[in-house]
Amino acid sequence: MAMFKFLSAVRSHLPVEEIELFRIGAVSCDEEYMDITEAEDTLYPPLEALRFAIMYSHLEYARFLLQNYGAAVLQKNLCCPLLLLAVRLNDEPMVILICQYSASITEKTRINYLDSRGCELMENGKTALHAAAELGLLGCTRILLQHGADHTQKDCDGLTPLHRALQKFKASYNVFLCIMELLKCERQIHGDVIPKIQALHEIHHAKHNCIQCGNVPSSPQPTSLLKLSRCSILNLLGPRISLAIPLFKSLLPVPVLKYVNFEGDD
Repeated sequence: MAMFKFLSAVRSHLPVEEIELFRIGAVSCDEEYMDITEAEDTLYPPLEALRFAIMYSHLEYARFLLQNYGAAVLQKNLCCPLLLLAVRLNDEPMVILICQYSASITEKTRINYLDSRGCELMENGKTALHAAAELGLLGCTRILLQHGADHTQKDCDGLTPLHRALQKFKASYNVFLCIMELLKCERQIHGDVIPKIQALHEIHHAKHNCIQCGNVPSSPQPTSLLKLSRCSILNLLGPRISLAIPLFKSLLPVPVLKYVNFEGDD
């Protein structure tokens, strides 16, 4: 009964205080809030509660758990990291929330949760960026890159997110867009990648209102310095740049503003 009440409360998006009372009752604790170290053997420790908050997209409850137990729950070695779970559910607000807290935890513990890999058996060592690109989740791919996800990280097959997405059989247009997003981070495009990207572009160009024609590579030339600078600034500032574009532009010299478009996709 306690299990059902807790799950029902999370699924119904009840207030955080009510859900916590159900969780504490489920683990038979008289204290209002339990420390993570005391909850290892209980029915619903914060780690499991956070998993259910992500599964049922309860953003406020997830924020509460990360604020109170984030440093502990994000250090746990899981078969499927919680960030990877949020990406597979295509829950962009949840992905942003976990990325924000993982950044602060990385500073304290030096554990890079953003690039944590799933187990070899279930996830083949994929990171959240691998999953986002492979599934064609453009929003999640951009969020992860903006928060500094490592696009060079390899899975158990030795594939980066870009190569994993290119391995997708009959890749959709969204997968193609994710590939183009990952290309912005590449300093040098490998020759074996170019024919695959060009083939994907030919498939989807006629079917969709394609806006990527000018970005499809034709030779393995190094990425231009302007594009590298733009990507570096966007990756560093992430979503914050959209809140301060006028102020940011006022700090740049006129020659830079003449050539760099921060709002475009190129």
